[in-house]
Amino acid sequence: MRCNGKTLLWRLIDMRMTTNYVVPLSKIAIILSMVFLFGCSNDASNKPESTKSNDAPKEEKKEPVTLRMVWTGAQQVVDETILSNPIIKEKFAHVTFEYHQTGALDQMVATGVTPDFINVNDAFLPKVEEMGLVGDLSDLLKASKYDLGKFPSYWIDKLKSFSKKGEIWAIPQIIPDNANSAVNPYMLVYNKDIFDKFALPYPKDKMTWDEVIELAKRFDRNDGGVQYRGLQIMNYADVMLAANNPTYITKDDRVDLSDPKWQDHLRILRAAYEANGNWMPFPGVVEDWAKEANVAMFAGHAGALIFKPENYPSLNWDLATYPIFRDGKLSVPGALGIYIIPSTSKHKELVLDFIKTLQSPEFNAGKPDQWKNSILLTKNSKAYTGIPESLYIASKWDVSVTPILRKKLAEYLTMGKDINSTLSETQEEIKKFIDSKKIEQK
Repeated sequence: MRCNGKTLLWRLIDMRMTTNYVVPLSKIAIILSMVFLFGCSNDASNKPESTKSNDAPKEEKKEPVTLRMVWTGAQQVVDETILSNPIIKEKFAHVTFEYHQTGALDQMVATGVTPDFINVNDAFLPKVEEMGLVGDLSDLLKASKYDLGKFPSYWIDKLKSFSKKGEIWAIPQIIPDNANSAVNPYMLVYNKDIFDKFALPYPKDKMTWDEVIELAKRFDRNDGGVQYRGLQIMNYADVMLAANNPTYITKDDRVDLSDPKWQDHLRILRAAYEANGNWMPFPGVVEDWAKEANVAMFAGHAGALIFKPENYPSLNWDLATYPIFRDGKLSVPGALGIYIIPSTSKHKELVLDFIKTLQSPEFNAGKPDQWKNSILLTKNSKAYTGIPESLYIASKWDVSVTPILRKKLAEYLTMGKDINSTLSETQEEIKKFIDSKKIEQK
């Protein structure tokens, strides 16, 4: 029954007129006011809350999905730092993440197993292209309103350079805070105690390789039974070379080491080797430099030291910019971490959503900024802030021929070969390797 105030009013008046019981007008007014204020108990709007809740739409259950993920990092690290994160576990509860190491990519493709996600650095991009796994992501990114403007423009330009059509095949892995954020720990590190011991001036920012080597010569001595040296260069054959950006394998697989930058590179290597008393270790990582503490300067990837300085409490160190070549352009070797969404994946939108989550402020909230540890903040920040990476574009053969390059440059240093002979032999050996591989692929 629905309540009608007018009907109720006439019934009360009729009761007053036709019965012996007289209802006071004041009570009639009170009854009517309660009716209008609270309504009737039989009205649909007064159904219990439990009845209402049954009408709420239920969340649609997502179908289970398996994503094959190729990672540069070890499985334990990926599990602990990414997949066990509560945000990932909740948002992608319907997803089974199948881990594969980067080295297994060839075998996956050979057996017809299609990856959905690949995490490598940009040097591997040509190889992934050769496997037929890349495609233009422009439409996918546009549809999801993914903004490439949050990355340094030269990163995007570099990625587009891998494609003849200027397509975007991958997404940078890290979103920097701003254009001047530190993103690459290649720099010149120096041991202040050694400089102080021999009363020599500390290195300065924007020194050339020639200036650094001249300074290094002054440390080659034996003092108190300790052999001191001036300069250790990490991966002198290829990492140092990348900073100078000498392309040597063209997109049509032609090998050419005639670029003058090669001559300059080998000249610098020989000068550094001789400045150290014919000494240059390989790969020459910063951990060894910091532990031995008998070499004045280190040029290379210093991440193990600057991000974990507490591991080297007795080392008195500071920083200067990575040495520059004769052209005077300040740059560091580039190794851009990237995410690739293969063109063959059936779950592109889901993978992009996963990537966006990895890059989100929510996922990264509370994670310490490795560039802002208390010890590093006391060092020369100009050595690593706002310095562009080299735009060196790797060919699809770079990863495969690097061992040849390292071997020939080691022979050049240790066997006293001349520059022209070394470059000629290196070019010929790389050419033979590529030709043999192309025959195998036919």
